[in-house]
Amino acid sequence: MKPLKEYDAKTILKENIFEEIFAEDDLIARSYMIADLSLRSKELNVKGQFDMILKAHEKAIREEKKEEKRTQMAHPSSGRVTEFNIPLEKPYTNMECGSWFASETGIYSLNVMGMEQRASRQPILPVDRLENVETGEEQIVLAFKRNYRWKEITVGKEVIASASKIVALAKYGLSVTSENAKYLVKYLNDVEALNNDEIPIRQSSSKLGWH
Repeated sequence: MKPLKEYDAKTILKENIFEEIFAEDDLIARSYMIADLSLRSKELNVKGQFDMILKAHEKAIREEKKEEKRTQMAHPSSGRVTEFNIPLEKPYTNMECGSWFASETGIYSLNVMGMEQRASRQPILPVDRLENVETGEEQIVLAFKRNYRWKEITVGKEVIASASKIVALAKYGLSVTSENAKYLVKYLNDVEALNNDEIPIRQSSSKLGWH
């Protein structure tokens, strides 16, 4: 910013002045800039115009940030990963989870209004796939944490594709109810889709049973 005395009633209201103000990341330094320019605009009898333009820029920035937040909520980010504490001896790792927040305290996402949509209150991951060589049907292995211990169950793919069917897994220790079932279905399918190349698929024969 050039010396204040070099600004006149016209140049102090130019667009580049306000661009320079909001390009300053340090909030304290920005506040001093605004205070100095506001005082100079008062000396030039254009403080009303200066304040009006300043408020317009502040409003535009707030709206831009709101739109960015709405976009982030509406479109999953492939960069987010689960943050589960997985023992080194386990044959699986944390995975990409799109728009989901997944940690030891549970799994949830936010809708466009910022409301929480909870899928589970425990860590859970699809870690393996089994394909029947005779029928082509798939089963999926789910790893989940229950009472501080990781467990695994193998279920048909149709189970994790249906909110009405997935509630049956509660008998194995999954924290799933009729209220969070649809979110758990979406979470599991999102994780599987995002990690398709990472989740191994093994062949099995129905003649010998699933292995």
